[in-house]
Amino acid sequence: MYARVLTRQTKPGAMKEAIAEYRNNVLPAANEHSGFKGLLALANQGTGKFVSITLWETEHDMMAGERSQYLQQQIDRMAPYVSGAPITEHFELVVATPVK
Repeated sequence: MYARVLTRQTKPGAMKEAIAEYRNNVLPAANEHSGFKGLLALANQGTGKFVSITLWETEHDMMAGERSQYLQQQIDRMAPYVSGAPITEHFELVVATPVK
């Protein structure tokens, strides 16, 4: 399994709206992609940092979203609520436990 980790900084006072946009639009869009296995969205209310971790069955599935412009569309969707360019990293999942 593979993970894309995307880190953004929300604009002051925009965290609530960023979370709502992610939940209501980014998540449903991700669910439509082949190989999508799930996601985690992490928010630090104090610093305004927002981290998205999407999980993919294969590296090919993960990268297909970038080649198809899916990822850029989601980045653009979040633009009203964030500042600066996203930091995007790719990882192979090597150890995981179920969420309890």
